Amino acid sequence: EFCREPGYASALLLTYTFDPMFFERILFSDLSYGGAEKIIVIADSSEVEKAMERSAGQLRQIGRRYLLIPAKVDHAFHPKLIARFGQDDGMVWIGSGNLTAGGWGGNLELGASWKVGPKEEDQGIWLTELLGQAIDWAFEGFQKRELQDLIDYPWLNRNSYNNSASDAPVLLGSHANS
Repeated sequence: EFCREPGYASALLLTYTFDPMFFERILFSDLSYGGAEKIIVIADSSEVEKAMERSAGQLRQIGRRYLLIPAKVDHAFHPKLIARFGQDDGMVWIGSGNLTAGGWGGNLELGASWKVGPKEEDQGIWLTELLGQAIDWAFEGFQKRELQDLIDYPWLNRNSYNNSASDAPVLLGSHANS
């Protein structure tokens, strides 16, 4: 239901393990049904390498209709988050499941979703900082430009409404701090 919700043209998905065959059959289809035209997945680089070896020659949408970015980090990349972006607001899902069949329903996983935006209790200003960090996780210039396009949604502009990062809920963590 979260992925099929209409009105959100862009999606950013963060995961540790990525199963591109499952993604193309289920999640990509649901996101497309919901109107997502720009879909970006960032996953652990070693997990991406293994997944690409397993699915070589079987994928149809990767690089054409969604972008897969192996995270450029010095440690395991382990977040599980989906953020969907529309013209006026967004939606966020945070959970324990990876973008695999097991993580999306085969295992016992936890997840929660909510709306974010200027008219919501969570105004979503923390997404601007998360997207800025995501740009640092990308290797290539074109990957960075695609992520920058997400930051450019008007409702994410820090000056568009009265909210600061210090007022945002603490949701983003790293090895150094949260």
